[in-house]
Amino acid sequence: MSESRFSSLMANAVILMERQQWQDALRSASDALMLARSEFGDDDKRLAEALEKQVLAFKHLGRDLDAERALHEATQIRIKHIRRRGLSFSEEHKYADAEKLYREALLVCERVYGRRHRETATCLDNLATCLRSQSLFVEATMHATRALDIRKELLGEDHVHTAASLSNVGYLYRLLGRFSEAQPLLVQSLVVREKHLGADHPHVAESLDRIASLCRDLGRFDEAAGLCERALGIRRASLGDEHPLTAASLNNLALIRERRSGDEVSVVAALPRAHDTAPPTIRTAAASRKTTEDHASGLGILAAVVVGAVLAAVTFWFVPWAGVSVVAVTGVVAILTALGVVPLDSIARRAGAWLKRSMAEDEAVDRDAVVLGDGGMRSDVAAILKKGVLTVGDARVLAKLDNLDLDHVHSLTQAAADALARQRGTLKLNGLRELRSKLAKSLRWHEGILQLNGVHELTAAAAAHIARHSGDLHLNGVRELSGEVTKHLAHHRGLLHLDGVRSLEDDAANWLIKHRGKLTLHGLRLVTRQTFRTLQSNPLIELPDDVGGQFENLGA
Repeated sequence: MSESRFSSLMANAVILMERQQWQDALRSASDALMLARSEFGDDDKRLAEALEKQVLAFKHLGRDLDAERALHEATQIRIKHIRRRGLSFSEEHKYADAEKLYREALLVCERVYGRRHRETATCLDNLATCLRSQSLFVEATMHATRALDIRKELLGEDHVHTAASLSNVGYLYRLLGRFSEAQPLLVQSLVVREKHLGADHPHVAESLDRIASLCRDLGRFDEAAGLCERALGIRRASLGDEHPLTAASLNNLALIRERRSGDEVSVVAALPRAHDTAPPTIRTAAASRKTTEDHASGLGILAAVVVGAVLAAVTFWFVPWAGVSVVAVTGVVAILTALGVVPLDSIARRAGAWLKRSMAEDEAVDRDAVVLGDGGMRSDVAAILKKGVLTVGDARVLAKLDNLDLDHVHSLTQAAADALARQRGTLKLNGLRELRSKLAKSLRWHEGILQLNGVHELTAAAAAHIARHSGDLHLNGVRELSGEVTKHLAHHRGLLHLDGVRSLEDDAANWLIKHRGKLTLHGLRLVTRQTFRTLQSNPLIELPDDVGGQFENLGA
């Protein structure tokens, strides 16, 4: 009965608004609002619907302050509803559905409150956590960093909400391998939380656990174990033995003990407690041990160098200038090795690796000669197309074909990439998950259509090389672009497909509009109004039809 009465009042309000009878429409919307509060509760989405009808009536009646208050309450209810659904999806591991809801909540917050608001920061944090669960660490870091900047500006650095953002960004930096940047943020988060929440709060345990994981990655196992044991004790006392976070601390402690070796040297620098302010210096036991091993192996190789110098001197009797040169070079290297300046063992390993590669290439040349010389190319191609890893010999055979579908290939050597770059036509390498800068440097010489849709992240170094590719370039797997990456991609001259990019910052858009050819961004979903206008200024950039719909009610 309540549901039908509510629907009737809302329908009547809509009819009255269409007739521009705003006072009567407001009365009907207010009745619906009172009914929703009494029957459905203060957090029901039907309450938000009634409030939004009030907002329209208030605006047309010139009651701007009442409209603003109603809009604020409606937005709060909408966001709470979206967050609850998003949390439910996340608990069920339906991260794609949760991500869609969190992006919707962020759009609502930015539209109503603006980009620099506490609610916007909360939405950014929720979205970052969801993206982190999908291993989309780069985009997650972008949103988490925005949330941290907002909270620092509005709340200051000495606030528990700012400490939460510090912990989130530091954790993401650790996942990205940016350890030196992660440590001070995690330590600062611990200091603030201990100060305001006490030493036995679950949030303090979270900071301790994350610092312990960082110490584990750095080889500081004794320190990591101590921190993790403290976090485990807090979680057992406050959450109980059966809580998932307690289990997470137990798992982290087991990993630390598993990786800790009996010969680990004690770590000199310890992480500070709440009364300390300066972050500790990062020094790992593994690094110290490596230095010792390098010196020991360097002295061992030094003996071999001296013997080599003696043998080289013998050549002086036959080729005097060659003997003198060898002795001089050997002597200089020996002195530098003794001083620890030149890690000769590393040079020896690299020389060995280079020799192996050279032998492999010679072998490949011989195999190619046999394949191409006996007319058996067709059967050899069929065999190669079943491989997941291409050698240089395989690539040289395939490069003679016009169109290549190598989506099954998941690994490619640089020498093989050099060979494939000579191919003319369409080259599909959508199975590659990583585009290293050396591979990009080789593939840039390819002159046809190049598809690399399996690459999810693009470094600035790789972008600088691949941007020199002169043909059509497909990078539809890339989901996020930094300003540094787009700075290089702007120099690309052909057709560039970036249809996997979902969000774009203003600085990245400012570079993309300088692209010299056609550019597609069909997957774009989340942009600011300024970014949207910037992208529209270049007629060669194709955007999805609905990307501007979010700005329809925001004015010009």
